[in-house]
Amino acid sequence: MALYVVPEHLPVIGAELAVAQAALNATLSAAAAVAAPAPAVGDPVTIAASAAFTAYMGKFFPVTSTGTGHLLAGAQALAPVGVSYQATDVDGGAVVAPHGAVFTGR
Repeated sequence: MALYVVPEHLPVIGAELAVAQAALNATLSAAAAVAAPAPAVGDPVTIAASAAFTAYMGKFFPVTSTGTGHLLAGAQALAPVGVSYQATDVDGGAVVAPHGAVFTGR
């Protein structure tokens, strides 16, 4: 399997991912503000639905926020990875070491 890398594209891709992450965070913030279910009335169905949606909302938004943080971290890592790749790509063998992981290609 071959991997074709254009190191000059990595910072551009990182910038696009950072913009996408910012837009996603804005959307999630807006959604979190209105996602709270209406207060339960007196019937058992409304009380159960309100409890279920409240529990789901409490799990969904923190995990999603963590995911967008990983997206941003990946976006920020692409520029240094591109520089590292260009500096070590001699005779078709590149070594890239972002965040402790090492990928060697020949």
